Amino acid sequence: MGEGKPEKSKRRNVPEDAWDEWIVDADFHLNLFDSKSYLEYIDDPRLRKKIEVGGIPKGVTGGWVFPYAHHIADSLNTQGTALVSEEIDGLKKQYAIDEVIVGPGMINLPTARYPVIKNAIARAYNDYIVDKVIDEKRGIYGLAIIPQWDPAACVEEIERMKVEKGIVGVQGWYSPQTLFGAMEYEDMYEELIKEKLPLVLHGSGFTSRFDLLGNSMKSVVEALTLSWTYNAMANILNLIFTGTFDRHEDLKVVIQEAGTNWIPFASLRADECYYALPEDVMLSHRMFEDENQYLNHMPSEYFYKNMYYTTQPIALPRDPNHVKSMFEMCRAAETFLYSSDWPHNTFDPPNWLFNNRGIDEETRTRICSGNAKEVFGI
Repeated sequence: MGEGKPEKSKRRNVPEDAWDEWIVDADFHLNLFDSKSYLEYIDDPRLRKKIEVGGIPKGVTGGWVFPYAHHIADSLNTQGTALVSEEIDGLKKQYAIDEVIVGPGMINLPTARYPVIKNAIARAYNDYIVDKVIDEKRGIYGLAIIPQWDPAACVEEIERMKVEKGIVGVQGWYSPQTLFGAMEYEDMYEELIKEKLPLVLHGSGFTSRFDLLGNSMKSVVEALTLSWTYNAMANILNLIFTGTFDRHEDLKVVIQEAGTNWIPFASLRADECYYALPEDVMLSHRMFEDENQYLNHMPSEYFYKNMYYTTQPIALPRDPNHVKSMFEMCRAAETFLYSSDWPHNTFDPPNWLFNNRGIDEETRTRICSGNAKEVFGI
């Protein structure tokens, strides 16, 4: 830890070795749900009034979510709340975390209605974090929301935020919406590459029951187990097979909170299907336009060349030998970014990186900070 160990009374139950390792948390949430926090950043009086009265737009289906299972009112804040840089700085130090990449906790925003209001909320959130959250001296960086439901507005927001210090990427969501290999995101990708910013995608919409299996899922546990991982895989495969990474070779994409164990399966399955139908990809709009008959690489290579994955929820095998094998198959030393998911009930402190015999020192250092420094440029 760069600033030294805090006094023991302020340390959480983190292994002693963690205090000597530089740790970057690549998925630290700012749960800014109170609409009052946004009002000073909303210029249009019509939108300001709507947000003041109606609050932040919620997911289309809404309904019951998982806090009830924990017998608490709000499982999204089980570790506490931190809404400004001073509060975030104090909390990260308790867990031996040196730097955090702060992202929005509004997972239902992309699946909500009213795109004009959602655009205003995205802009207001971005102005809020620049004003009250980002602090490079304290190791607090931010992701700017892109309004993915409005591709032209995505480009405008990147152009607006790129001059702000401490913005190290843009935040979108893999959700039951347009997949990110779509042609309407072309200008956005060109802008991201020019500014050397990664596209960071977080899960969204798992309570909506209108993705993958329609209305057949009967519990949130099923959705948590399957839905976000499926949506992450769908977006990665779409990016690959539409030639997005062939046209934009330097594009970097970070997948947050989808787990990691599925990476070998998805990458090898993609190779298998590509072997069976290799010329099928030429019919996607981008590939056809570029006169590419085949991908430049085997599909599995893009999983490690252009992609990064945050670790929470890590779900390690019980056998350390299996952990070692799994990390080798996932190329964890090249692609994994430590993340805590603070302050949710699914919070993962960095304990497992130091307590598991299947993780060697070099891999641990890359996961703790090396890969994050590379992709976020910090």
